[in-house]
Amino acid sequence: MTRRNHSSARRILTTLTLAIAATTATAHEFWIECSSARPALGELVQARLWLGERFRGEPVLRDASRYQRFTVTGPDGERDVPGRDASTLAGMVRCETPGTHMLALETEPTAIELSPGAFDAYLLEDGLAHIAEIREARGEQDETAHERYSRCAKALLAGAGDTDGFDRRAGLTLELTPLTDPDAPADQPMTILLEYHGEPLAGVMVTAAHTDTPNDLLSARTDEHGLVTLDLTDNGLWLVSGVHMTEDDPAAGTDASEGGPTRWRSHWASLTFERQTSF
Repeated sequence: MTRRNHSSARRILTTLTLAIAATTATAHEFWIECSSARPALGELVQARLWLGERFRGEPVLRDASRYQRFTVTGPDGERDVPGRDASTLAGMVRCETPGTHMLALETEPTAIELSPGAFDAYLLEDGLAHIAEIREARGEQDETAHERYSRCAKALLAGAGDTDGFDRRAGLTLELTPLTDPDAPADQPMTILLEYHGEPLAGVMVTAAHTDTPNDLLSARTDEHGLVTLDLTDNGLWLVSGVHMTEDDPAAGTDASEGGPTRWRSHWASLTFERQTSF
């Protein structure tokens, strides 16, 4: 790549990063969507990244410098997902063996500032009303919100239509894992586990949308075991998501000065997979 082209690509990526940060309050979900969720053995699968809500959004350009990891794990082991930066085609993979192949991407944290109204609006929409209550109790409800967020996205591919290994963990900081086979009978609800740093996380709102009926949102909070059960009975592609927010770690070097506003740390998890059940 020439110096001019390299500069142009970096400028595009920088612009995109700023755009993502600016729209966090209105475009909550980040997910991996593949050209096929049930590829034949050896079939080339194209993976793309999206930012938006309920399968409606804008494509995100690949920027490997912002990823902690972008891997695919299957029965034959784990490897990095290859791709070219500044492309809407985030990566390409092949399933060489039957069984579930799991794409997993976790981003480096991004710092943003949001107006009080914008921050509170998305807290209420995403089941984080307790954070708004903390801000109010501390007298911070009218102050600019300071946040660092990371994305933790997974997508499942059933190689040769085989879902064996569907409950494999990726080790993401915030991770959604199905405990019900996507090919289980249609009258069997899907149970999904939410973990934070490998431990079950209770009390988080988890939502699910189907690609054909994105406005028919299903949601429930995880129980004390980090589990949520949703009636994902329709065949086709599903997007499941959840967000967890805590006070930011002072060791990260981004905490407020003594007496200053609280700073927040969030992780956004998503999971895409296809159900193919018998009725």
